[in-house]
Amino acid sequence: GGLPVLPLTLAPGASQTLTVTFAPTAAGPATGQLTIGSDNFGLASSGLGAALSFTYSVAGSDIPLSSTNGTISFVPVAVGGTQSTTVKVLNNGTAQALIANIGINGAGSIFSVSGLPALPLNLNPGAGTSFSVTFSPTATGTATATLLVNALAFNLIGSATAPPALSNVTFSGASGTTQPLAQPMVGLALESPYPLDLNGALNLQFNSAVFSDDPSIRFSNGTRTVAFTIPANTTTAVFPNNAQQAQFQTGSVAGTIDIAASFTTGAGLAVVPPSTPTLTLTVPQLAPQIIGVEVSSTSATGFNLSITGLATSRQVSQIGVQFTPVSGLSLSIPTANVNVSGTFATWYLSTSSEAYGSMFTATIPFTLQGQVSGYANLIDAIGSVSVTVSNTQGTSSAQTVSLH
Repeated sequence: GGLPVLPLTLAPGASQTLTVTFAPTAAGPATGQLTIGSDNFGLASSGLGAALSFTYSVAGSDIPLSSTNGTISFVPVAVGGTQSTTVKVLNNGTAQALIANIGINGAGSIFSVSGLPALPLNLNPGAGTSFSVTFSPTATGTATATLLVNALAFNLIGSATAPPALSNVTFSGASGTTQPLAQPMVGLALESPYPLDLNGALNLQFNSAVFSDDPSIRFSNGTRTVAFTIPANTTTAVFPNNAQQAQFQTGSVAGTIDIAASFTTGAGLAVVPPSTPTLTLTVPQLAPQIIGVEVSSTSATGFNLSITGLATSRQVSQIGVQFTPVSGLSLSIPTANVNVSGTFATWYLSTSSEAYGSMFTATIPFTLQGQVSGYANLIDAIGSVSVTVSNTQGTSSAQTVSLH
């Protein structure tokens, strides 16, 4: 700068002044040349400032990353898996570099950073730092985001493939025909380990054989769905409380209980085994079962007989009552057969009965007439009562209750 008008002629003893200015655009050594006439003068200086360089790792090698529109490309990974790369930052300049912010812009939690240095960071000349960028896809296809280091922006791009296929599923525990009011256990396992964490659910469905549902058919959690997990690289389902099987109740109505399994990856993507994983159990139509018999309201002339039971076909036709005299008394008492078809049909067709499946409590009042020598009341001569309940499928086992 300050150049005279050229060409310039200098008289003997005269002088001319000019200015040489150094304005570096990058940190580090800089050289040039000043030419005056036929004389050449070398120029040398150094630009003071920070100069950050970036690399990212691929298969153990460090790939240079341009600070202008640079791109970090991830190796394709299956949905539910992760792929990480290490980003290295080096200060090649001649002054400290201030790194105030490092973060991800866009794509939610698909891309994330970890292992960050404490920020803000003053990076001395020749010093470096590093951190990890992880790609965790939740859906197939290509995903993009931006890595920000101060005001520098780097493109992130990753692609996700479909998760691995599931192997076949096998059930353990309950199978085939089951009894009413049973509480069996059921578990399941994959034929071969799966490389990702799995979340799953067993869903229970009841198909009634007698046109009536039974709300008591459910898992022990009180619903018809129970959750489980299968940790990565294992095969066995883990239910709540670290149990390897889930308990459920079979109810009291004839029909089939279907238990189906569904699976998702930890990222929420559904995965399906080669064949539909369903367990089918059958509650058959059986003869009635008596759960309990009670005698109440006993008096000199009679009593009430209450019978609690179930009939999986929701049909009862007859109740048989056999009186047995007290020990040592020779007394013949005929069996009382009570036709209850209409009464039970009315009960099982009512909406009130639906909450109880096929369960019932029937109360029969008995009035006693007559006399037995040596006994003040006829009821004193009866020691016990035996009860049976019948329907189309057969007759229950007898249950006996004492009157005294």
